[in-house]
Amino acid sequence: FPSHDRNIHNIKTLFFSLHAAIWEHAAIENRLVKELVNRNFETVYVSCGMTFPEHCTSYSAANIGLNSPRKIKNGICRQCKKNAALLTSCSGARHLKLVNYLTTADEIKIEKILKTISPENYKNFKFLDVEVSKAAIYECFLLFKKMSDYFSYDEWEYFRVYLRNSLQSLVGFSKIFAQEKPDLVFFYSPQYGVNGVCAEYAAKQGAKTYFVEGSSSNSERYGAVS
Repeated sequence: FPSHDRNIHNIKTLFFSLHAAIWEHAAIENRLVKELVNRNFETVYVSCGMTFPEHCTSYSAANIGLNSPRKIKNGICRQCKKNAALLTSCSGARHLKLVNYLTTADEIKIEKILKTISPENYKNFKFLDVEVSKAAIYECFLLFKKMSDYFSYDEWEYFRVYLRNSLQSLVGFSKIFAQEKPDLVFFYSPQYGVNGVCAEYAAKQGAKTYFVEGSSSNSERYGAVS
């Protein structure tokens, strides 16, 4: 991204960054955010804003389970919001919150959709032309170390949460995408459901999508971006 490019002011970048509570990841990603802002790219940073109060990747990273007390979950949410605010204030990126793009009507629609999905039909579920189930299943496979797509009762309850989160993420992101019309969209670890559905959506809309991750070198894991 050369800073002297005469078309640079016409390029809009968007970082979809819902897990600011995971500081090791968020801080490294923010180096790239800040660099693009410094090179005069119009840059938007999207954080969560407590979109997923039941369970999320940040909870998992802190070893907080689905049935953990609300008080403990709220602590992670507060840290996530605090980190996102700090990072955007340091980088200069414009800050949006996913939660502000979801209405009560959206939530009702999502709940109706979830009632139609069962262990028998979930594999082929798509929404907005995105294979939502295939993205949402990733964390369940990690959590339960699964070797098959069969779900026990407890596993299915977890999957439904990840499925709901992925739908919420996709619905909110589709509105943000329509509003901002980004040219480049960055996702830290888009293999995770809430990121993966949006990465697929952005690509289908014609935006260039980028996979952001810590360095593949363990010695630089939280010191460099790849």
